[in-house]
Amino acid sequence: MSKKHITLANGKITLPGGGGGYNPPINPIYDISIQRSVEWILEQGRIDTVYHPIVDHANSTVFGHEVLSRPHYEGQRIPPDVWFHAAYESGLAVDADLLSLSTGVKDFSALPHGIASTPLFVNVMPNSLSDKSFLRGVEILFEEGYRQPDELVFEVIEHVSYDPKSLAQCIKPLRSLGIRIALDDFGMGNANLAALVQLEPDFIKVDRSLIQGISTSSAKQRLLSHLVDYMDSGNSVIAEGVETHDDLLAVQASGVNLSQGYYWTAPMPITNLTLLTEAIEKARDELVACVQEKNGVLTDDEVVQKSQQLDFLIIQYCHLGLGM
Repeated sequence: MSKKHITLANGKITLPGGGGGYNPPINPIYDISIQRSVEWILEQGRIDTVYHPIVDHANSTVFGHEVLSRPHYEGQRIPPDVWFHAAYESGLAVDADLLSLSTGVKDFSALPHGIASTPLFVNVMPNSLSDKSFLRGVEILFEEGYRQPDELVFEVIEHVSYDPKSLAQCIKPLRSLGIRIALDDFGMGNANLAALVQLEPDFIKVDRSLIQGISTSSAKQRLLSHLVDYMDSGNSVIAEGVETHDDLLAVQASGVNLSQGYYWTAPMPITNLTLLTEAIEKARDELVACVQEKNGVLTDDEVVQKSQQLDFLIIQYCHLGLGM
């Protein structure tokens, strides 16, 4: 098998696989036994994952990544919400959430420390957050050194109903470890406002329905500004579904510093993240060697060229101009 490479052309980075590197089959399946797929994937002990960067657009850096599960069965893709709902209905929600968490965390920990130590956001069903076996699974990941508690953020999904007041008590053991909590898809579900008050989340991720088209909606802009005021920080509100430059500018003007969406990049498999970080490390090593060879003369033309190449890779990663 030929080795995959990052290519650099016309001021763009191109990674193998195109776009975000995730190319799902054209025809997702709906007619197979979803229940059988849940049991089979859990038996295998692994689920495919991709990573969607969360960008600090105020400082042009990558703030963190959200890990997203991509269940497959018999060569076909199963929509994640369908698969996880089936797991919930089958009483296997905790097992499904633990598998998604452990796979995502372990793969991500293999990246260079500078990337691997950024916050990792993981979707979790509310009932799992209150389960003792889930808590123990999280503790084991910490004990085995895969992650530090303050590097993990659990996103409470809105697809499963829950009592915010009760959940606020149940998640205290997780928070005592240093894990942070985010409300996912804020503005979409019925429990959002109650959850915002009761859970006192560290982050709120504003649903794409309130972000797309925000550049032409003064109502959406006012709402986003109020959320920033409520959270006391533009670093605690994440705009999901940013797809255009105009919407990004409106998000920035509303005081939000963090964004996520296809404007930056599609979700990427770990192989693409690995290739990019390896390219950065290689460029850094070449720069160090060149400086030593030139006796520390930083103005030498070759040193300047290699420094610019490294800067380009880092800036491209920060801006996530991947294959666009």
